[in-house]
Amino acid sequence: MNQTFSANFRQNIIRFTWTWVTLLLFVGIVSLFSIWSMNRAYHQASQHATAILQLNNHILSARIDFKIQVQEWKNILLRGKQPEDRLHYQDLFQQQINKVQQSLSNAIQQCAKLQLNTTCSNIQTIFSEHQQLALRYHKQLAHASFDDYQDIHQLDQSVRGIDRQLDSELDSLSNQFNQLQSTQSVATTNSLDQRYQNLRQFSLIVMSLALVITTLSLYRLLRNMRQ
Repeated sequence: MNQTFSANFRQNIIRFTWTWVTLLLFVGIVSLFSIWSMNRAYHQASQHATAILQLNNHILSARIDFKIQVQEWKNILLRGKQPEDRLHYQDLFQQQINKVQQSLSNAIQQCAKLQLNTTCSNIQTIFSEHQQLALRYHKQLAHASFDDYQDIHQLDQSVRGIDRQLDSELDSLSNQFNQLQSTQSVATTNSLDQRYQNLRQFSLIVMSLALVITTLSLYRLLRNMRQ
């Protein structure tokens, strides 16, 4: 009788132990996978956000350099009456054109990496518009005279307002990226929060099941001991 009781007791203890070990392993594996998944999602979102930020910085650089370019054009008109002064400010004007083109070119490359096709098309359009704008400025300069105020005024009138549309497009594009960054930040936060809530709910369910199984196992163990 004692040997039978001892054998049953050992079997119940072994079953109880294996049940808990299995539950712990299951919870541990699922929890580790969930944490790995959350960490991976966070790093992917962080890398994508960094890439978007770099793209936005290229657009912002082009936007700032274009405003400086417009100012350099005004310097040509205001301070370029003497040939040597005019050449100096024309050189500064060309440097700003090159900077805008380089920033837009960098933006196009970065955009291609992110596979933002519509945005890439918009940037390419702005790039082409800026090239055409620069050619128009140079064409007017090539035929301009700085002999008197009337000639300079006429040159100013020939290009007045041609930069406004491009300036507006750059501002709009930069605002779009700012909105995109904000939207993606909220989406990433919500996604990670949802994954955390799912993991928390799963843990609570498993703990509840473990408590039920433990209670039933102890009940069976005690019942066998009384028999």
